[in-house]
Amino acid sequence: MLIPLPFTTVYGVLDQPIHVPPDLSRQQLAEYTARVQQAMDRLQERLDDWIAGRVERFEFNHTDQPRAAA
Repeated sequence: MLIPLPFTTVYGVLDQPIHVPPDLSRQQLAEYTARVQQAMDRLQERLDDWIAGRVERFEFNHTDQPRAAA
């Protein structure tokens, strides 16, 4: 992680929240860990495309957002 210099413009990008219930078994926690990692990887790919100029606007496609298990 880099700490920006004073007066540097910083952009933050958020995605839909992933709610992780308390008191999960190790197996269930591993499933949520994988979901969170996939969401972060997908967001990083989108950011890389935007930064490289391959896309003009950064938009979310809400149909592919990770969801909490019911």
